[in-house]
Amino acid sequence: MFQFQGVWYEIKRTFTLFETGLKCSATIITNVENGNALFRRTGVNIINRHFIIMQGKLRTVNSISPANMELTLGALRFRSIYKIIDTNYEDYAAVWSCYESPLLAGTLGHTENLWILSRQILLKPEYLNKMFDVIDSLNISRATLIDTNFNNCTDISGRLNSKLSSHF
Repeated sequence: MFQFQGVWYEIKRTFTLFETGLKCSATIITNVENGNALFRRTGVNIINRHFIIMQGKLRTVNSISPANMELTLGALRFRSIYKIIDTNYEDYAAVWSCYESPLLAGTLGHTENLWILSRQILLKPEYLNKMFDVIDSLNISRATLIDTNFNNCTDISGRLNSKLSSHF
């Protein structure tokens, strides 16, 4: 996970309830130690233009498979498993998540999400095409991917660092 720390800009994603109405979305991963990291999801609300920060802990599930991670998010302790399905750590990453609700069985309680991330706000087409090949080979649907809006965004990492401490 050490190589995965830093700022990742969201280029595309599938619908997620907790990201509804966000633009300028990014993820910042810091304080990697003993397989645990501080996870911060940021964005700007498109209605009121407020800067949003969701914070949690990210940990590797086991050292043999560091691409498999568990995220515990927010005060409600929402937990989900994330898998890095393709990355070169320096430019791009494709992250997939599957969640089964303990309260809702079957179709209503099952969600799968996909994020295309980049170290820069713009992603080179060759990286996007490479990730699409991997996603398709894993039979993960990318039909509902939407582009992230970065129009009129300010420096996300600078705003984040001025508002939060770096402690767990």
